[in-house]
Amino acid sequence: MSELETNNNIPKNELEHHHLDETKDTKPKKTLATKLTKIFNGYNFVKKEHPVSARCMALSMLLLGFSTTFIMSGSYFIKVIEIIITALFIFACGMLPYEAYRLYKNKHRGAYSFKIGDILYDNPLLTIACAFWGIICGGFFAISYTDLEYLLVEYFNIDSNKAISLVETIGETAGLLSIVLFLGAIGIALYYFYKKSKTTPVLFILKAIVTFILLWLSIFLSIVICFCLAASLAFVFSMFSALEGIFLGFVVYPWTILFFSKSLDEIKKIS
Repeated sequence: MSELETNNNIPKNELEHHHLDETKDTKPKKTLATKLTKIFNGYNFVKKEHPVSARCMALSMLLLGFSTTFIMSGSYFIKVIEIIITALFIFACGMLPYEAYRLYKNKHRGAYSFKIGDILYDNPLLTIACAFWGIICGGFFAISYTDLEYLLVEYFNIDSNKAISLVETIGETAGLLSIVLFLGAIGIALYYFYKKSKTTPVLFILKAIVTFILLWLSIFLSIVICFCLAASLAFVFSMFSALEGIFLGFVVYPWTILFFSKSLDEIKKIS
């Protein structure tokens, strides 16, 4: 009996059931690699709409992780790396609200490009200001209080006690100003994310609270996950910092932006 005749003798519902079983069997299984790919898809998506801040933050966290892992503390090289890390971090936070603004305007007018060159050149004053502030903060962060006191006493002939007092004042002022600018930049970015979402203020605030909790929870989990990975892969304990840097730069930061800037339906399509 031919195969066609055999199929004709089988009831229709059995054929359909047999076809469904075959479809189920051919479905790709969700492996660890597939899940990791979906997680990092968030970074790839954010990189398209926030190319400057996403790349700068990822590079900053990578350098932070690998510098604490492979470079001896106290060396001049680590001070240069610390300046670069801080400058990139501040530059990422400073450019985020401008990218959020462009994203909001693009949705309503469709007139903005998301190429790195366009973002940097369209507002040169903001680009220069963010870069300048990042380098200044990076230099201040890399130079210890003791080094700064020594420079003031040695090269500016300032009394030792006055130098100590001046350094403490500069440190407190710079720290407070950095916090204000950081919160201001994040606040502006959130405002444009809210305007773009077209949701109610209450719902957006609730979403912000939930995202904030998830952010810190994910940072805590990153410590546990990276420690477990370092142990399971038989790495030395210092590899923990490098893994955490990768997690913060390529997972925590981009997914935080996604939760604020996208609806749940849009997030499901990405992941």
